[in-house]
Amino acid sequence: MMKKFMLVLILSFIVCEGVMAADNGEILTKEESHVQTFMAALHTTEGYEAAKESMSDTLTAAISAQKFISLQKQIQTTFGMQREMKLALVEKFDQGDRLTYVAVYGNNQLVRIVVTFGLNGKQGIQRISFTPIRQDNASHT
Repeated sequence: MMKKFMLVLILSFIVCEGVMAADNGEILTKEESHVQTFMAALHTTEGYEAAKESMSDTLTAAISAQKFISLQKQIQTTFGMQREMKLALVEKFDQGDRLTYVAVYGNNQLVRIVVTFGLNGKQGIQRISFTPIRQDNASHT
């Protein structure tokens, strides 16, 4: 009897973990879609309207169409054109998620892009930051 109880208990934990993992997977997929939409919008002339779809109300209020155009110019001037971007880190918190990407711009300029979402990614991107990653060109011996 005890063996059956333990088996049922273990199986219920496995099923619960599978359901939670599926939920997290759906949330991550939605969040990554928001990031891809925003990043694509940075490289188009009419990008603000597309970017707004991926931003939270708070971020939309903070970034007007004029500020978005300024952001586009600043990123292109500072880093160049984005060539590649890979998800490097996913952090889950009680109040939301933080996705960290490493992107390659221009002449192999590495940039850390950190994107913050609210709980379950429902409200869109709350914050986004671009930070150059300093590369040590000296060889180590």
